[in-house]
Amino acid sequence: VNARIGISKFPDDSEDVESLIKFADIAMLNAKTKGKGKICFYEKEMSKEIEINFQITNCLTSAISNNELSIHYQPIYDLHNKNTLISAEALLRWKNPILGHIPPNKFIPLAEKTGHIFPIGEWVLNQVCKQISLWKNKYYVVPPIAINISVKQLEESEFHKMVKSILIKYNVNPSNIELEITESVSSGDTLTIVKNLKELKRIGIKISMDDFGTGFSSLSQLDLFELDKLKIDKIFIDDLVTVSKRQGLVKSIISMAKSLNLMVVAEGIETHEQLSYLRKYGCHYGQGYLFSKPLPVEDFEKLLLQFSSQTLAMYKNYGEKR
Repeated sequence: VNARIGISKFPDDSEDVESLIKFADIAMLNAKTKGKGKICFYEKEMSKEIEINFQITNCLTSAISNNELSIHYQPIYDLHNKNTLISAEALLRWKNPILGHIPPNKFIPLAEKTGHIFPIGEWVLNQVCKQISLWKNKYYVVPPIAINISVKQLEESEFHKMVKSILIKYNVNPSNIELEITESVSSGDTLTIVKNLKELKRIGIKISMDDFGTGFSSLSQLDLFELDKLKIDKIFIDDLVTVSKRQGLVKSIISMAKSLNLMVVAEGIETHEQLSYLRKYGCHYGQGYLFSKPLPVEDFEKLLLQFSSQTLAMYKNYGEKR
Protein backbone atom coordinates (compact mmCIF):
# COMPACT_ATOMS: atom_id res chain seq x y z
CA VAL A 1 0.00 0.00 0.00
CA ASN A 2 1.32 3.42 -0.94
CA ALA A 3 0.36 6.72 0.65
CA ARG A 4 0.45 10.26 -0.67
CA ILE A 5 0.18 12.88 2.04
CA GLY A 6 -0.69 16.57 1.92
CA ILE A 7 -0.02 18.72 4.96
CA SER A 8 -1.11 22.21 5.93
CA LYS A 9 0.16 23.92 9.09
CA PHE A 10 -1.62 25.88 11.78
CA PRO A 11 -1.29 28.80 12.16
CA ASP A 12 1.18 29.45 9.29
CA ASP A 13 -1.21 28.53 6.45
CA SER A 14 -4.50 29.40 8.12
CA GLU A 15 -6.27 29.61 11.46
CA ASP A 16 -9.62 28.12 10.47
CA VAL A 17 -10.38 24.44 10.04
CA GLU A 18 -12.05 24.62 6.59
CA SER A 19 -9.10 26.42 5.02
CA LEU A 20 -6.58 24.07 6.63
CA ILE A 21 -8.42 21.03 5.24
CA LYS A 22 -8.71 22.68 1.81
CA PHE A 23 -4.99 23.52 1.74
CA ALA A 24 -4.03 20.02 2.92
CA ASP A 25 -6.13 18.63 0.08
CA ILE A 26 -4.34 20.89 -2.43
CA ALA A 27 -0.98 19.72 -1.07
CA MET A 28 -2.16 16.09 -1.38
CA LEU A 29 -3.10 16.68 -5.04
CA ASN A 30 0.37 18.08 -5.60
CA ALA A 31 1.87 15.01 -3.94
CA LYS A 32 -0.04 12.81 -6.42
CA THR A 33 1.72 14.47 -9.35
CA LYS A 34 5.13 13.63 -7.85
CA GLY A 35 4.65 9.86 -7.68
CA LYS A 36 4.10 7.20 -5.05
CA GLY A 37 4.89 7.69 -1.39
CA LYS A 38 5.32 11.46 -1.57
CA ILE A 39 4.66 13.97 1.20
CA CYS A 40 3.98 17.61 0.31
CA PHE A 41 3.53 20.67 2.49
CA TYR A 42 1.12 23.35 1.32
CA GLU A 43 2.55 26.46 -0.39
CA LYS A 44 0.61 29.46 -1.70
CA GLU A 45 1.93 28.86 -5.24
CA MET A 46 -0.05 25.58 -5.31
CA SER A 47 -3.35 27.44 -5.05
CA LYS A 48 -2.32 29.81 -7.83
CA GLU A 49 -1.39 26.90 -10.10
CA ILE A 50 -4.69 25.11 -9.44
CA GLU A 51 -6.61 28.31 -10.20
CA ILE A 52 -4.72 28.78 -13.47
CA ASN A 53 -5.27 25.16 -14.46
CA PHE A 54 -8.97 25.54 -13.70
CA GLN A 55 -9.14 28.58 -16.00
CA ILE A 56 -7.28 26.76 -18.78
CA THR A 57 -9.54 23.72 -18.50
CA ASN A 58 -12.67 25.89 -18.69
CA CYS A 59 -11.37 27.76 -21.76
CA LEU A 60 -10.40 24.50 -23.48
CA THR A 61 -14.06 23.56 -23.69
CA SER A 62 -14.74 26.21 -26.33
CA ALA A 63 -11.27 26.48 -27.93
CA ILE A 64 -12.31 24.63 -31.11
CA SER A 65 -15.71 26.27 -31.57
CA ASN A 66 -14.18 29.75 -31.04
CA ASN A 67 -11.44 29.09 -33.65
CA GLU A 68 -8.70 29.68 -31.11
CA LEU A 69 -6.54 26.72 -32.20
CA SER A 70 -4.11 26.76 -35.10
CA ILE A 71 -1.34 24.56 -36.49
CA HIS A 72 2.21 25.57 -37.29
CA TYR A 73 4.60 23.39 -39.27
CA GLN A 74 8.27 22.95 -38.38
CA PRO A 75 10.44 21.67 -41.24
CA ILE A 76 12.68 18.63 -40.75
CA TYR A 77 15.83 18.49 -42.87
CA ASP A 78 18.43 15.99 -43.98
CA LEU A 79 21.41 16.88 -41.76
CA HIS A 80 23.85 15.93 -44.47
CA ASN A 81 22.13 18.14 -47.02
CA LYS A 82 20.72 21.20 -45.27
CA ASN A 83 18.62 22.23 -48.26
CA THR A 84 16.74 18.93 -48.46
CA LEU A 85 13.34 19.05 -46.78
CA ILE A 86 12.45 15.57 -45.51
CA SER A 87 9.21 16.13 -43.61
CA ALA A 88 7.56 18.51 -41.15
CA GLU A 89 6.00 18.31 -37.70
CA ALA A 90 2.52 19.71 -37.12
CA LEU A 91 2.53 21.69 -33.86
CA LEU A 92 -0.65 22.79 -32.11
CA ARG A 93 -0.94 26.42 -31.00
CA TRP A 94 -3.61 27.99 -28.81
CA LYS A 95 -4.33 31.69 -28.36
CA ASN A 96 -7.16 32.48 -25.96
CA PRO A 97 -8.60 36.05 -25.86
CA ILE A 98 -8.37 36.08 -22.05
CA LEU A 99 -5.32 33.96 -21.24
CA GLY A 100 -3.30 34.82 -24.37
CA HIS A 101 -0.86 32.27 -25.83
CA ILE A 102 -0.86 29.06 -23.79
CA PRO A 103 2.10 26.72 -24.44
CA PRO A 104 1.28 23.10 -25.41
CA ASN A 105 3.20 21.67 -22.43
CA LYS A 106 0.72 23.54 -20.24
CA PHE A 107 -2.60 22.70 -21.87
CA ILE A 108 -1.99 19.26 -23.44
CA PRO A 109 -1.54 17.44 -20.08
CA LEU A 110 -4.73 19.11 -18.81
CA ALA A 111 -6.55 18.13 -22.01
CA GLU A 112 -5.49 14.51 -21.43
CA LYS A 113 -6.71 14.54 -17.83
CA THR A 114 -10.09 16.08 -18.66
CA GLY A 115 -10.84 14.19 -21.90
CA HIS A 116 -10.58 17.30 -24.09
CA ILE A 117 -7.71 15.56 -25.89
CA PHE A 118 -10.17 13.47 -27.93
CA PRO A 119 -11.98 16.29 -29.79
CA ILE A 120 -8.73 18.31 -30.00
CA GLY A 121 -6.78 15.33 -31.37
CA GLU A 122 -9.47 14.62 -33.97
CA TRP A 123 -9.53 18.31 -34.92
CA VAL A 124 -5.75 18.27 -35.49
CA LEU A 125 -5.95 15.16 -37.71
CA ASN A 126 -8.74 16.75 -39.74
CA GLN A 127 -6.92 20.08 -40.11
CA VAL A 128 -3.62 18.52 -41.19
CA CYS A 129 -5.25 16.19 -43.72
CA LYS A 130 -7.41 19.01 -45.05
CA GLN A 131 -4.30 21.18 -45.43
CA ILE A 132 -2.37 18.43 -47.22
CA SER A 133 -5.27 18.06 -49.65
CA LEU A 134 -5.35 21.82 -50.29
CA TRP A 135 -1.60 21.91 -50.89
CA LYS A 136 -1.77 19.01 -53.33
CA ASN A 137 -4.56 20.77 -55.22
CA LYS A 138 -2.14 23.67 -55.69
CA TYR A 139 0.26 21.21 -57.36
CA TYR A 140 2.64 21.25 -54.42
CA VAL A 141 4.73 18.17 -53.65
CA VAL A 142 3.98 17.55 -49.97
CA PRO A 143 6.46 15.70 -47.72
CA PRO A 144 5.17 13.54 -44.84
CA ILE A 145 3.62 15.55 -42.02
CA ALA A 146 4.13 14.22 -38.48
CA ILE A 147 1.26 14.53 -35.99
CA ASN A 148 1.63 14.06 -32.24
CA ILE A 149 -0.73 11.45 -30.81
CA SER A 150 -1.68 11.10 -27.13
CA VAL A 151 -1.59 7.80 -25.28
CA LYS A 152 -5.25 8.40 -24.43
CA GLN A 153 -6.12 8.51 -28.13
CA LEU A 154 -4.22 5.30 -28.82
CA GLU A 155 -6.08 3.57 -25.99
CA GLU A 156 -9.35 4.08 -27.87
CA SER A 157 -10.09 0.80 -29.68
CA GLU A 158 -11.60 2.60 -32.70
CA PHE A 159 -8.74 5.09 -33.12
CA HIS A 160 -7.32 3.45 -36.25
CA LYS A 161 -10.75 3.53 -37.89
CA MET A 162 -11.11 7.23 -37.15
CA VAL A 163 -7.71 7.97 -38.73
CA LYS A 164 -8.57 5.92 -41.84
CA SER A 165 -11.92 7.70 -42.25
CA ILE A 166 -10.21 11.12 -42.10
CA LEU A 167 -7.65 10.04 -44.73
CA ILE A 168 -10.48 8.89 -47.01
CA LYS A 169 -12.49 12.07 -46.35
CA TYR A 170 -9.67 14.30 -47.65
CA ASN A 171 -8.24 11.79 -50.15
CA VAL A 172 -4.85 11.80 -48.42
CA ASN A 173 -2.33 9.04 -49.06
CA PRO A 174 -1.26 7.34 -45.78
CA SER A 175 2.38 7.86 -46.80
CA ASN A 176 1.79 11.60 -46.29
CA ILE A 177 1.15 11.08 -42.58
CA GLU A 178 3.46 10.10 -39.73
CA LEU A 179 2.22 9.62 -36.18
CA GLU A 180 4.46 10.60 -33.27
CA ILE A 181 4.02 8.75 -30.00
CA THR A 182 5.95 9.25 -26.76
CA GLU A 183 7.59 6.81 -24.39
CA SER A 184 4.56 7.16 -22.09
CA VAL A 185 2.83 4.57 -24.33
CA SER A 186 4.78 2.05 -22.24
CA SER A 187 2.48 2.78 -19.29
CA GLY A 188 -0.76 2.60 -21.29
CA ASP A 189 -3.06 -0.18 -22.45
CA THR A 190 -0.38 -1.93 -24.48
CA LEU A 191 -2.69 -4.42 -26.23
CA THR A 192 -5.00 -1.71 -27.62
CA ILE A 193 -2.11 0.62 -28.46
CA VAL A 194 -0.24 -2.09 -30.39
CA LYS A 195 -3.42 -3.10 -32.24
CA ASN A 196 -4.03 0.50 -33.34
CA LEU A 197 -0.43 0.99 -34.43
CA LYS A 198 -0.35 -2.29 -36.38
CA GLU A 199 -3.56 -1.35 -38.24
CA LEU A 200 -2.14 2.07 -39.13
CA LYS A 201 1.22 0.62 -40.16
CA ARG A 202 -0.59 -1.87 -42.38
CA ILE A 203 -2.01 0.94 -44.55
CA GLY A 204 1.36 2.71 -44.85
CA ILE A 205 1.50 5.23 -41.99
CA LYS A 206 4.94 5.54 -40.37
CA ILE A 207 5.39 5.72 -36.59
CA SER A 208 7.96 7.82 -34.71
CA MET A 209 8.83 7.85 -31.04
CA ASP A 210 9.07 11.46 -29.90
CA ASP A 211 11.15 12.80 -26.96
CA PHE A 212 13.19 9.60 -26.85
CA GLY A 213 15.33 9.24 -23.74
CA THR A 214 13.00 11.07 -21.33
CA GLY A 215 10.70 8.15 -20.49
CA PHE A 216 10.88 4.49 -19.57
CA SER A 217 10.65 2.52 -22.80
CA SER A 218 12.74 -0.62 -23.20
CA LEU A 219 14.36 -2.12 -26.27
CA SER A 220 11.68 -4.81 -26.40
CA GLN A 221 8.99 -2.13 -26.54
CA LEU A 222 10.76 -0.32 -29.36
CA ASP A 223 10.37 -3.51 -31.35
CA LEU A 224 6.81 -4.08 -30.11
CA PHE A 225 5.58 -0.72 -31.41
CA GLU A 226 7.17 -1.32 -34.86
CA LEU A 227 8.76 2.12 -35.02
CA ASP A 228 10.26 3.75 -38.09
CA LYS A 229 11.99 6.69 -36.39
CA LEU A 230 13.42 7.82 -33.07
CA LYS A 231 13.40 11.50 -32.19
CA ILE A 232 16.10 12.54 -29.71
CA ASP A 233 14.69 14.99 -27.18
CA LYS A 234 15.93 18.58 -27.11
CA ILE A 235 17.31 18.25 -23.57
CA PHE A 236 20.07 16.00 -24.91
CA ILE A 237 20.91 18.40 -27.73
CA ASP A 238 21.07 21.52 -25.51
CA ASP A 239 24.27 20.41 -23.72
CA LEU A 240 25.70 18.36 -26.56
CA VAL A 241 28.70 20.61 -27.20
CA THR A 242 29.72 21.19 -23.56
CA VAL A 243 28.88 17.96 -21.70
CA SER A 244 30.87 14.87 -22.70
CA LYS A 245 28.33 12.48 -21.12
CA ARG A 246 25.64 13.97 -23.36
CA GLN A 247 27.85 13.30 -26.38
CA GLY A 248 28.30 9.68 -25.40
CA LEU A 249 24.57 9.26 -24.77
CA VAL A 250 23.50 10.81 -28.07
CA LYS A 251 26.10 8.79 -29.94
CA SER A 252 24.81 5.60 -28.28
CA ILE A 253 21.17 6.39 -29.12
CA ILE A 254 22.04 6.95 -32.77
CA SER A 255 24.10 3.76 -32.93
CA MET A 256 21.34 1.73 -31.26
CA ALA A 257 18.69 3.16 -33.60
CA LYS A 258 20.75 2.28 -36.65
CA SER A 259 21.19 -1.29 -35.40
CA LEU A 260 17.38 -1.49 -35.25
CA ASN A 261 17.04 0.00 -38.76
CA LEU A 262 15.43 3.15 -37.40
CA MET A 263 15.92 6.64 -38.78
CA VAL A 264 17.01 9.24 -36.22
CA VAL A 265 15.73 12.82 -35.90
CA ALA A 266 17.39 15.30 -33.53
CA GLU A 267 15.08 17.94 -32.05
CA GLY A 268 15.95 21.46 -30.96
CA ILE A 269 19.10 22.06 -33.03
CA GLU A 270 20.07 25.69 -32.49
CA THR A 271 23.79 26.02 -33.24
CA HIS A 272 26.22 25.00 -35.97
CA GLU A 273 28.33 23.25 -33.32
CA GLN A 274 25.43 20.96 -32.39
CA LEU A 275 24.84 20.27 -36.08
CA SER A 276 28.50 19.37 -36.56
CA TYR A 277 28.43 16.81 -33.72
CA LEU A 278 25.20 15.24 -34.96
CA ARG A 279 26.59 14.92 -38.47
CA LYS A 280 29.74 13.31 -37.08
CA TYR A 281 27.66 10.77 -35.12
CA GLY A 282 25.63 9.90 -38.22
CA CYS A 283 22.26 11.37 -37.18
CA HIS A 284 19.99 11.34 -40.25
CA TYR A 285 17.58 14.25 -39.81
CA GLY A 286 17.03 17.29 -37.62
CA GLN A 287 14.76 20.16 -36.75
CA GLY A 288 15.24 23.31 -34.72
CA TYR A 289 15.67 27.06 -34.83
CA LEU A 290 18.99 26.72 -36.68
CA PHE A 291 16.92 25.69 -39.69
CA SER A 292 13.50 27.17 -39.01
CA LYS A 293 11.05 27.94 -36.23
CA PRO A 294 7.53 26.43 -36.52
CA LEU A 295 5.81 28.27 -39.38
CA PRO A 296 2.21 29.31 -39.95
CA VAL A 297 0.55 27.85 -43.04
CA GLU A 298 1.31 30.86 -45.28
CA ASP A 299 5.06 30.78 -44.54
CA PHE A 300 5.32 27.00 -44.79
CA GLU A 301 3.72 27.20 -48.24
CA LYS A 302 6.73 29.22 -49.44
CA LEU A 303 8.97 26.33 -48.42
CA LEU A 304 6.66 23.87 -50.14
CA LEU A 305 6.84 25.85 -53.38
CA GLN A 306 10.64 25.64 -53.30
CA PHE A 307 10.55 21.96 -52.29
CA SER A 308 8.10 21.16 -55.10
CA SER A 309 10.27 22.89 -57.69
CA GLN A 310 13.38 21.00 -56.53
CA THR A 311 11.56 17.66 -56.47
CA LEU A 312 10.03 18.09 -59.92
CA ALA A 313 13.41 19.18 -61.33
CA MET A 314 15.03 16.09 -59.81
CA TYR A 315 12.44 13.78 -61.41
CA LYS A 316 12.88 15.56 -64.74
CA ASN A 317 16.68 15.14 -64.63
CA TYR A 318 16.27 11.50 -63.65
CA GLY A 319 13.94 10.92 -66.61
CA GLU A 320 16.33 12.60 -69.06
CA LYS A 321 19.25 10.50 -67.80
CA ARG A 322 17.25 7.33 -68.36
